[in-house]
Amino acid sequence: MYLQSIYLKNFRNYDCVEIFLSSGYNIFFGENGAGKTNILEAVSVISGIKSFRGSSDEEMIQKGCDYYYCRGVISDSDREVLEVGYGKEGSRKR
Repeated sequence: MYLQSIYLKNFRNYDCVEIFLSSGYNIFFGENGAGKTNILEAVSVISGIKSFRGSSDEEMIQKGCDYYYCRGVISDSDREVLEVGYGKEGSRKR
């Protein structure tokens, strides 16, 4: 079983991005502030419904937006999709 892909919408510094991962090692590299840790935080949110950084849901919403959405696709014997979304309106996480 492995995380096959991650889709992020209005999450931290990502407007809209889909990242496809391999079943082996995956390496994220880039400049400081590029969003590498944000990807790891999204995996934490998808798998455990909370940030490993201890951030509130409002802090994870991209500036100027009203919600965030994260989706992870798990590759296993059958494909499983995990989704988490949070919106300022009504302050609910789903």
